[in-house]
Amino acid sequence: MDRRTFVSAAGGLGLLSTSGCIASATPRPPQILDELLEGGWELIEQEQDEVVNHSVAGQEIVATATTEVYHEAELAAALREKTLAQIDGQIAIFFASRVTIEPDLTNLPAGVGRDRILDEVETNAKQQFESELESAGIVDIEEAGEETVTVDTGEEASLQHYHGLFPFDSFSFAIREDNEVTIESDSLSVSGHLAVWHHDDSVLIAGGAYPSENFEETIDEELSSAISVTVEIDLGLDPTQYEDDLFELIRAVE
Repeated sequence: MDRRTFVSAAGGLGLLSTSGCIASATPRPPQILDELLEGGWELIEQEQDEVVNHSVAGQEIVATATTEVYHEAELAAALREKTLAQIDGQIAIFFASRVTIEPDLTNLPAGVGRDRILDEVETNAKQQFESELESAGIVDIEEAGEETVTVDTGEEASLQHYHGLFPFDSFSFAIREDNEVTIESDSLSVSGHLAVWHHDDSVLIAGGAYPSENFEETIDEELSSAISVTVEIDLGLDPTQYEDDLFELIRAVE
């Protein structure tokens, strides 16, 4: 997974969502409540990266994103075990990023160059985010609406919704020595959300993705002319709980 691409997307979205009132600050990580990460979330990446560097009207404009990326390790392990390792990946992810800009964009003389920076960000920001989802194995990614949401610090965040699929290959398991049941190739539906808002001297970005439906299937198999068996598959996924957990994490980022 290309973490540099991911952080560039996050920084871009932060710039895009501002109205030019971002104060300069020392780059630092976002704050995430430890108790919300308990029960499965595992840190898989920390990175600080310069995401914009332009000379505008004689001034160097630098934006730095500090990002933390997590995956739901317990869910990943459960799916791997239940599907005989056929679903093996970071299907539920969460990230948070703090973007700082030096100097404040409002300090540009007559706003010269500001539109250039924002236009450049707008052109590639969503494409970069979708590329990150693809690198996690999610395909057929589509935007699924946009709204605003109030975060715990009291600001209004822009919230972009996404939909995609996490495909997996067919797999089989034996029910007796000369018989096996095959689960045909299929996919899990995935929802993604991306929130961006301005808080104090930073732009905060938080989001992630999770399975948005359960997988259930019933297979009838004839072992002989007199014997048949029914195999029921239920991965026990709980999309409502995953969504609630993700939004609680997103809203609490500072």
